[in-house]
Amino acid sequence: MKNILVPIGSHENALNTLQYAIDFAEQVNAKIYLVHIFSSSKISGGFIKIDPILARDSKKVLKDQLSLVNKKNVEIWMYKS
Repeated sequence: MKNILVPIGSHENALNTLQYAIDFAEQVNAKIYLVHIFSSSKISGGFIKIDPILARDSKKVLKDQLSLVNKKNVEIWMYKS
């Protein structure tokens, strides 16, 4: 089984990176696992339960990126935290 992990960030080349990974996965018959990494600092008395909000925003980033590329029938999984 061939798997390709594609981290997506806020960099302007994220779409190019994703499309390149899809093109490559199509050629080698691989699955893509798409992730958007975020971190939140734990501050006493700070924001409570910010992680679910950041997770929701990360999921939206991934969906938005996927809507802008040619998926070419490649199986693409989004990491859900």
